[in-house]
Amino acid sequence: MEKARILIVEDEAIIAMGLKGNLQSLGYEVTSIVNTGDKAIEKAEEDKPDLILMDIRIKGEMDGIDTAEVIRNRFGIPVIFSTAYLDQERIERAKITMPFGYVLKPIQERDLKVTLEMALYVAKADIKRKRIEDDLRSSERRFQLAMDATSDGLFDWNIKTNEIYFNPGYFTMLGYGANELPSTFESYQSLLHPEDAIRTEDNLKNFLASDVSNNSIEIRLKSKSNDWIWVLSRGKIVEHDEDGNPSRMVGINININERKRDEELLRFEKDRKNQYLDVAGVLLIALDVSGNVTLINPKGCEILGYKQSDIIGRNWFDDLLPSEEINVVKKVFAQIMKGDIAPVEYYENPIKRKDGSERFIAWHNSILRDSSGHIIGLFSSGEDITKRKKAEENLIHSEQILREVINSMEKAIAIYEAVDNGEDFRFVDMNEFGEKITHFKIEDVLGKTIKELFPEESSIGLIEKLKETYLTGKSTNIPLKQYQDDRITQRVENYIFKLPSGKVVAMFEDTTEKRKEDS
Repeated sequence: MEKARILIVEDEAIIAMGLKGNLQSLGYEVTSIVNTGDKAIEKAEEDKPDLILMDIRIKGEMDGIDTAEVIRNRFGIPVIFSTAYLDQERIERAKITMPFGYVLKPIQERDLKVTLEMALYVAKADIKRKRIEDDLRSSERRFQLAMDATSDGLFDWNIKTNEIYFNPGYFTMLGYGANELPSTFESYQSLLHPEDAIRTEDNLKNFLASDVSNNSIEIRLKSKSNDWIWVLSRGKIVEHDEDGNPSRMVGINININERKRDEELLRFEKDRKNQYLDVAGVLLIALDVSGNVTLINPKGCEILGYKQSDIIGRNWFDDLLPSEEINVVKKVFAQIMKGDIAPVEYYENPIKRKDGSERFIAWHNSILRDSSGHIIGLFSSGEDITKRKKAEENLIHSEQILREVINSMEKAIAIYEAVDNGEDFRFVDMNEFGEKITHFKIEDVLGKTIKELFPEESSIGLIEKLKETYLTGKSTNIPLKQYQDDRITQRVENYIFKLPSGKVVAMFEDTTEKRKEDS
């Protein structure tokens, strides 16, 4: 959609630049800024703006009202007056130029937006009307045709007499025929949702009692099919009585039912996502590109020991990580936010709780991007694995102790696992004394089977006994006479038993020297 083009006529440079910034931020294009009537007429012809925002008091021989009159007659460009005050004389003079609105200084952005939109809308309707009937010159008739031509609901309300005119679109957008309902204030009241009636009445009273010339409110009107249609109703005071009180108001009703449905869907989705966050059993957190916390769920607050309000906005790395982790993690995060590296899918690191204790978290990470694909942060889910890590540490510690105990024994211990249901057995562990007796190094036997290490004729008896114990679970004793080298055959006694895990253990004791002594 093309931006509306606006010419600013203002002799105060600072105010002019402020207006330019406001208009651009509202989505309009400023064609030029001039400070005299002559320059305004020249630029109106040259720029052909959609609308002119005219200060009444400007430099030069012509003030804003005189300039607007020339522009209206010559170019037909709509004018909105801006002024710090309006006396009755200026009001009467300004009426002659048929301005499309007034904004009072200091200009409020909201008032400016509504006034400009109304003026632009009416201006477009006026152009459409001119194409239909060029010979009509009456301002009232022009507005009448614009109201009749549009599908939106337009109204013209005489506040003093309470007489009101609704264009056909006011009722047809509700499903009624153009003349099916009387064009009265009572018709409007009969269609208004009961819950909106008091709110609308209060809004109207406050509006009429204020100095603001524009007003808007969202209401529900009953359609012919008895459905409630959401409508954005915007009104503007266009006339005042001799005492300065509002006497006439015009406005527009726009069907926003679809937009309201979309808002409800968005609200529903937001509520549902919040419910997911609330019930999630893991820590969920979002960080912006600086590492500040923008979202955290209740479980995350529970793990950290903080209230949500104490965490949102804080820097995750500086405030919630142990000091030894900060620099490393912060550096990696900065690289991810620049797009230099991808986030690690799974990562474990400690975090610091409010009470100073630490919890170990297993993280899953994903990048957050805006609609243009730019990186705007990181979303992570974290599982508290502190108990698991401690259990792993305890297990490692226990295994270390068990290894020390086994290695201190003056008996060889070898652990096997069955291969092919006991047709062979593979070494999975052996203690240091086992190395001494067998002259095998642990690294030489681990992962190898008995048949791979010993000739078949010397291993059959061992395999049979291991298989017997493996299949029956019964322990057994057998003598063995085999080592890695060809030294004098030594007698070794072997005690075999089965572990609950299914592995088979053989305990070797070298009895060669004992037997020599016995003999």
